[in-house]
Amino acid sequence: MKFKSEQELEEQIPSSKKLLVLDLDETLVHADFEGIFLNYDTVISFTCDGCSHSVGVFLRPGVNDFLQILKEQFDICIYTASSSQYADAVIDYLDPEKKIVTKRLYRDDCINIGNKLFIKDLSIFAKEYIMKDIVIVDNSMYSFMNNISNGILISSFYYNKSDLELYSVMNYLIDLVAKSDDVREVNASTFNFSQIMEEIEKEI
Repeated sequence: MKFKSEQELEEQIPSSKKLLVLDLDETLVHADFEGIFLNYDTVISFTCDGCSHSVGVFLRPGVNDFLQILKEQFDICIYTASSSQYADAVIDYLDPEKKIVTKRLYRDDCINIGNKLFIKDLSIFAKEYIMKDIVIVDNSMYSFMNNISNGILISSFYYNKSDLELYSVMNYLIDLVAKSDDVREVNASTFNFSQIMEEIEKEI
């Protein structure tokens, strides 16, 4: 897959809204494939490679409010390192009328590093958006390492019913990111992930 340079991205005509890219697993939901927990919020069924599967899923508290409110401010894409069959089943549950999520991307759309690391390079959106108008929310910093200043790191979610992370992120997105001229500048001044990533790379 060929990704465009940042200079090429800046020459594109932007959408009228900024793009909010959301990870799925451990960011919006947790799917209990290992069967560790009980009392799921829902059970998702899907077919993959000709076989039927069912998995218990926990919804992160506030996920419905998060999506409903932010769709007014952003175009929303769910970009996951999971299979399309599973992801589509979950997204269809979250957005049954298909009025919230405007784009879906899956594992095959990621940069695959040894089947262990899946990088979500945001230049994949080059035809519709410029980099200063794209923000990604993910529970793994490595997922957005190619576009570190576009990223918002959220803690991993599994089943905690008291989790309030989505509300915190939503307030940040509405109060600062949606109103910014360049999301990268806001994120860089708030999180300073570039320096953190440089320090991590030195240790590797």
